[in-house]
Amino acid sequence: MIMPEQVADIFVEVADTLVDEFDLVDFLHNLTDHIADVCQGNATVGLMLVDHDESLHYMASSSDRA
Repeated sequence: MIMPEQVADIFVEVADTLVDEFDLVDFLHNLTDHIADVCQGNATVGLMLVDHDESLHYMASSSDRA
């Protein structure tokens, strides 16, 4: 079950993206960490994005295993 504190932390980080000096790579890494925490257990999360040519690009992960 997701704890309210975890959700609050995620919303605070999302709100931080509204500032001028936003670090996308740091945000994406933190996002994968939060998702792994929410999944509970030994979850490892990787984030990939697809471009207009349908090529996948690695963006961030919660650990080196991903």
